[in-house]
Amino acid sequence: MDLSSVLTASYRHPPDRRSTRWVIRATVWALGHRVRSVEGADRLRSLDGPFVAALNHSQRTEAFLVPALLAWLRGGRIIRFLADWNFMLLPPVYLLYRCARVIPVATKPARPRFLTPLRTVLAPSPNGYPLARRCLDDGRPVGIFVEGTTHRDPTRLLRGRRGAARLAHESRTPVLPIGIRFPDHTDPGAPISDREPLSVHVGEPIAPQAHDDVKTLHRCLMQSIARLSGTTWEADRVRPAPAFAS
Repeated sequence: MDLSSVLTASYRHPPDRRSTRWVIRATVWALGHRVRSVEGADRLRSLDGPFVAALNHSQRTEAFLVPALLAWLRGGRIIRFLADWNFMLLPPVYLLYRCARVIPVATKPARPRFLTPLRTVLAPSPNGYPLARRCLDDGRPVGIFVEGTTHRDPTRLLRGRRGAARLAHESRTPVLPIGIRFPDHTDPGAPISDREPLSVHVGEPIAPQAHDDVKTLHRCLMQSIARLSGTTWEADRVRPAPAFAS
C-alpha cells in the first residue's frame, strides 16, 4: 500500500473537524505499513449514504487502524464505529475516541467498578445502538466489529452479535461485510498477534430487504465475513478458546 501521500494529499471529502482529519492521517501514517493490500476498495469508495460496515476483529491495533484506513480510502468520509466505553477511562484513548467520532457502547460497568459513575460523563446519552441508529437515519454509515471482542483464532470466527444485522434490518440500509486476513500467519494453532500485517477484503453489500428476519441476515453476514477473512463460521460457536482470548 502506497503511503507516500498520506501527510500531503488533500481529502476529496474533508471531515468537518480538523481533529478528525489529523487522526485519520496520523493513524494511517503510523500504522499503515502493516496493511499489505486492500481488495474491493472501489466498492467501498462507491458506497454513499447510510450503511453498516461489519468486520471480524483479531488485533487491538486493528481497532484504530482499520476505521482510519477505511476513512482514508473513502476520501475522508468517516464510518463511525461502535466501541466499548471502558477504553475512554484512559485519557489518550478518550481523546482519540472523540476525534475519530467513535460511538461509545455504555452497557458494561467500568473496570474497576468504582469508576462506573464516570459512564454518564464520558459516554452520555444517546450512545451505543440508539446513536448508531440516529446516524443511519441521518444518512451516515456506522461500523461494528461483529464478534464483540478481540478474537485471535486464525481459523474460526465467533458466533458474533446480531447488532449489525439488527441495525441494517430496522433501518433498511445495506450491510457491508469486510474480512480482515493475516497473510503471514501460517500456524493455525497459534493466536494472531497485535503486530502481524493484515489485508482488508471488502465484499458486496447485502440488502436487508432480501432476508426475512435479523437471524437470517446475521447468518448471511457472518458467512460472508468468514469467506472474506479466510476463516470458517459456525452458528453455535459462542466463546473463543482460552488461548485465543484477549
